[in-house]
Amino acid sequence: MCGTMKRKYLGVGRGEVMGKMSKDKGKRGERDWAKFCREHGFECRRAQQYAGGTESADVVGLPGLHVEVKAWETITTEDIRKFLEQAIRDSAGSRNIPIVAHKEDYRKWYVSMETADFVHMFMEALNESIPYPLNTTHKLTFITMPADDWMEIYKEYVVGLEANEGS
Repeated sequence: MCGTMKRKYLGVGRGEVMGKMSKDKGKRGERDWAKFCREHGFECRRAQQYAGGTESADVVGLPGLHVEVKAWETITTEDIRKFLEQAIRDSAGSRNIPIVAHKEDYRKWYVSMETADFVHMFMEALNESIPYPLNTTHKLTFITMPADDWMEIYKEYVVGLEANEGS
């Protein structure tokens, strides 16, 4: 039975099939990112998915972060901007820093985050205190870096978070 006939027979339209395939790819990406984080020492897992909001991160287990995960065939700078805007909206009201972990097909992971949040995280990792949040423009500026490099800075940031909790 050809694909069109099979879909018609099953009562499924093309959009529904593609939507499920895309959703499945998203779940695989979230599992893959959680595995990457576990390999770096963090107990991460896919989160329960709801309709946006502070409890709707794609992956949980990275202290102080709201994580959106995107695994697409190709990702443009404009895509990253939209993903980050979603993470910012979904994390509003929490004290978590929004980040986007993203990966193109057959490529390595990258992390994008607002420049001001990265500067804050980097300075905290160096054990330097700066006022936060920084005064920033209303224009969204962001930094993207390989996830392996970002993870090394994040680990130092977490050490600082844990030290501040203990004092």
